[in-house]
Amino acid sequence: MSLPIIDLAPLLHSQPSDPAYQKICDALHQACSRYGFFYLDISSYATQTETDTLARLAKEFFDLPQEQKDLIALSNEDGGRGYAKLHENVTNGKADNHEGIDFYRPVSPERTDKTIPLHGKTDIP
Repeated sequence: MSLPIIDLAPLLHSQPSDPAYQKICDALHQACSRYGFFYLDISSYATQTETDTLARLAKEFFDLPQEQKDLIALSNEDGGRGYAKLHENVTNGKADNHEGIDFYRPVSPERTDKTIPLHGKTDIP
């Protein structure tokens, strides 16, 4: 048994009414329900150099002192983007054993409003 590998490219190029879109949504739901994890195949829109750089930057961020990571805590941002420390994320009533950082495409300055989920900034100190 191995974790599913899911290519999200159809989500980027289709509408919710398209069968390809629904197929990916079903695959994500199945993977999360059955395993709780999955691999993303991003090879159709990211180069190996880009993914290597992202892995290096992630390691550098998570190696920072806790106080520095806390500067962009979810609670300091818009609740949808930012840093979640170990055990802060809860699934089915149990604390997850991981740190995380959620960030999204930057929004225009007039839409930067921390009271609206996913409308905050994406600034990393």
